[in-house]
Amino acid sequence: MERDLPTIEPELFLYHDVLVLPVKTFEASLFYQLSIGGNMKLRFDMIGLFVSDLKQMAGFYRDVIGLDIDWDGQGPYAEFRHEGIRFAMFERALLPELLGLQPSYPSGINGTFELAINVGAPENVDTTFRKLVESGATPIYAPRNEPWKMRSSMIADPEGNLIEIGSDFWS
Repeated sequence: MERDLPTIEPELFLYHDVLVLPVKTFEASLFYQLSIGGNMKLRFDMIGLFVSDLKQMAGFYRDVIGLDIDWDGQGPYAEFRHEGIRFAMFERALLPELLGLQPSYPSGINGTFELAINVGAPENVDTTFRKLVESGATPIYAPRNEPWKMRSSMIADPEGNLIEIGSDFWS
């Protein structure tokens, strides 16, 4: 099924030798990777969080969530080693200069997007939720069975970004 896509005035730029188009529709900065040639293919390449306290947030995702990172604690940008899609953070204080305008930010629990972790079997949701909360994540809701046939729970990081812990779907 083909869908008409909205017309946009892109501001393309090179990032790590990849031509990217920033999408500024919510706090997570999603990027499209554009393949140059006969067909233009779009795919999400990175999720970037614009954060107030980069050291705290990098520590949370490293120590609590368990993501690997080589960041030395210096500079406004940190990228985690993550299979499948790149995951990075950038200091909010520098974002207005990067964008050329003053963005607004949510406060409290950020209901504009979620990150989701699939832990496989339904019983793994309970174990993972308990472990992450004990390690410092803020509990949002405890593990429960959803009507769409999966088990899920939700936590938040120190800046209120939602992280769903979900199982595979069952029949």
